[in-house]
Amino acid sequence: MEEIYTNKEMANHMANCVLIGGHLYGIHGNTHGAGTKDLRCMEFATGKVAWTKEGFGVGSLIGASAGEHLLVLGESGELAAVKTDPQKFAELSRTQASSGKNWTNPVLANGRIYCRNAAGDLSCLNANAGE
Repeated sequence: MEEIYTNKEMANHMANCVLIGGHLYGIHGNTHGAGTKDLRCMEFATGKVAWTKEGFGVGSLIGASAGEHLLVLGESGELAAVKTDPQKFAELSRTQASSGKNWTNPVLANGRIYCRNAAGDLSCLNANAGE
């Protein structure tokens, strides 16, 4: 095996990254550290950060809509639908989905989005609202 690059530009703490179209999307940062905690898009082949967006804390995310969107659940319970665009951060919608600390990945199933907070409370949202 041959190492391609090594860096600390995508340091996940709570959730894994999602690889879509040659780019990693993930939450960079650690709940125990004072450093930055942001959503990032990183070119997978080079390790170069394409963009960052603060405000999600150490949350989690999943790919949705056949890779066209991300569902990003911020640490404070805000759920955002974000377009997977390596050129820029493009938020499509946002809602308060849960309360308390939120570190568990949201789940998309049968037109519903499920979010669970650290206290174990489960929220269910209609993923097709507004259509």
